[in-house]
Amino acid sequence: MFERKKRSNFYISTYGKNFSQISTIILVVIGLLFTSYFWNRDYEIMLKATTHFVDPNFAKFMNESYFNFNGDGFGGQDLSYILFFFALIIYLFTLRPGNEEKFFLTRIRTGFILVSSIILFVFNRVVAVFFARVKPKETIVNKELYSSMLKFGHYSVSDAIFKGCFTSGNTTLATLVITLAFISLTSPKLWKIIINFIVFSAWGVIMGITRVITGENYPTDVIWGYITGVLLIIWIYFRVLRVPDQEIGKFKIYLKYGELRYAISFLFYAVFMGTVLIGIKFAVLDFQWFHPILIIFATVLAVLTNNNLNYILFGPIKTE
Repeated sequence: MFERKKRSNFYISTYGKNFSQISTIILVVIGLLFTSYFWNRDYEIMLKATTHFVDPNFAKFMNESYFNFNGDGFGGQDLSYILFFFALIIYLFTLRPGNEEKFFLTRIRTGFILVSSIILFVFNRVVAVFFARVKPKETIVNKELYSSMLKFGHYSVSDAIFKGCFTSGNTTLATLVITLAFISLTSPKLWKIIINFIVFSAWGVIMGITRVITGENYPTDVIWGYITGVLLIIWIYFRVLRVPDQEIGKFKIYLKYGELRYAISFLFYAVFMGTVLIGIKFAVLDFQWFHPILIIFATVLAVLTNNNLNYILFGPIKTE
């Protein structure tokens, strides 16, 4: 599925140099423009959406998942999980003795999917816990629980881990499918790349719409879930794993199983950094004596973990 013969990377060689910077600027500008419109309208839009679309079957399917452990059954959310587990199995297969050279392109691409999926998930949960925004379906019952975007919500830390809705976790994970479009960047035909991005991006858009319809997220949750997801994928593709450079032999990850090790280490790094941010938040809102200790301890662990991330990719620091 992922293996292809080496060929000239037309798109990367002609557009890739500044692609990540340009894409970042464009997506942030789009996000700010949309946010300016929805800032004071997202609650009313959500109410209208849930009024006019009462439990449509397709919307329900898109929000269902075996991994919700509530008896939903198979649903649209599971596509992201299937992609992750499929990539994990193929990735481990490519690193078996005798397969590393034969399937090195497959290893690079499945490793990219693994890193993207874990980073998207943990980043989203850290942001959701930090803002602790209450789900729309709960604010319909009690509007006092509503908070606009970028304002702290009313969830406790434990509730926010599983229910915090800014940014939208489902929409963020839906952008994982876009990793398949990034893999197509090696195609010498630009039209194929454009079609792949349109098709795979549509999945994220559909997921976002159904999240609003069912009262699970506000429009602003969805917009920034989609934007942050795409930005993280761009960052991982071009800056972290340097997939184009790996494919043409200009860059090689230092440690074996480097992608998987990086993803797991980043999970701890994000948790430590999130602890720092959340500790600062509560220290400002309701100071307790242990907040500074928590912040300092988590900062030290974050620095150590960050050093490990660099070691996994680049090896030990070389001194002259």
